[in-house]
Amino acid sequence: MGTAASEFYQRQLEVLERVARGEALSVVLEEIVQLIEHQSGGMLCSLLLLDAASGTVRHVAARSLMKDPRDRYQCATEAAAALDDSLF
Repeated sequence: MGTAASEFYQRQLEVLERVARGEALSVVLEEIVQLIEHQSGGMLCSLLLLDAASGTVRHVAARSLMKDPRDRYQCATEAAAALDDSLF
């Protein structure tokens, strides 16, 4: 396994260990975002969770994206609208 692949695999194991230790979801999700951004060289990652019961999308992790909460709201609103369009 190459160095980059080996490092990616090791970081995946670290994320799984956090899950196994019962660390907070927010910590695990931020770690996943960091892993993806590091692996992808220049790509920014953001995670949204869908609450099917209420039909809302909640922004939960984005290490390098949207430092301003107003930007997060706008992103979540646009994502919810796009999701709504794709479901119906």
